[in-house]
Amino acid sequence: MRGASIAAPDSLRFRYRLNGYQTEWHQTTGRVIEFQNLASKTVYLEVQSSMNGADWSPVVVSPKITIAPPFWLSPGGLLLEGGIALVLLSVTVLLILRYLTVRKLKEFEQEKLMASSIKSRYIPHFTNNVLNSINYLILHDSDRALEYISEFSSFNRRTLAALDKFIQPLGEELKYAESYLKLEILRFGDKLNYTVDVDERIDRSLPVPTMIIQTFCENAVKHGFFQKEGPGHLKIEVCREDGFTVLAVEDDGIGRRAAQKLKTGGTGSGLTIVGRKIDFINKYDKGEVRLDVIDLYGGDGKAAGTRFELRLSGKIKGTNNNN
Repeated sequence: MRGASIAAPDSLRFRYRLNGYQTEWHQTTGRVIEFQNLASKTVYLEVQSSMNGADWSPVVVSPKITIAPPFWLSPGGLLLEGGIALVLLSVTVLLILRYLTVRKLKEFEQEKLMASSIKSRYIPHFTNNVLNSINYLILHDSDRALEYISEFSSFNRRTLAALDKFIQPLGEELKYAESYLKLEILRFGDKLNYTVDVDERIDRSLPVPTMIIQTFCENAVKHGFFQKEGPGHLKIEVCREDGFTVLAVEDDGIGRRAAQKLKTGGTGSGLTIVGRKIDFINKYDKGEVRLDVIDLYGGDGKAAGTRFELRLSGKIKGTNNNN
């Protein structure tokens, strides 16, 4: 190549252009030229040399260079890419269908549970007892009658509000349970009293299963106090223990064994629904929900009541979060 000298190789420089891509010359002192991301076409490499950067040798043209398309643009590559895209699309569609199926199943099961819960609240004998008591008060104590009419209206309003809820804030659940107990006190009078103890660290907006505390209270009243001689006390307690939020209802009634012998009434549907709710939450929500029923005994070894504990780990999401 004229213009080059092997006597002073360090002074040798080149300029080049890739005919078909470039119109400007590019200079280099190296011996290797790299090109990247070139489109598929036929080109020629043109090269000149110089010792001073001013006087250049005649142009040397390379043989024809054909740049092949990358594999992913070749027929085989396009076919493979299309196959991969089809597989990914199929997997995506299957995942979406599975999600929708699970969600629909979840909603269906949840709706069944809510319907069962509402149906179990409107048990005829409870409504009849309340109305009979109010009717008695209308004749003997009109002021108290108005008070309990208002309370019964509040209880029914809260029941209806729970129609589309699988969960509700702890604060609402406590109000619902207290409304129920106030109506039972109308029937039992001084034989029934209750207290509510909520750890101040517990957030009352915490989502809990709807009607769960009220169901425990109803079970205590039916089976613990109905045949008890003398007054009975019921305690609602919400606390934190070993990483769990504990919803507890404790009574000092006659105990489960005595209640079974006396056949104190009820079908057990309330606790059955509680069990189904727990199964539902453990199946669809992260965390753990566990129910413990503890028989209490006095120092003399005799039955001294029952304690229901619902332990919640994690946050319940449910489907209908209309809180």
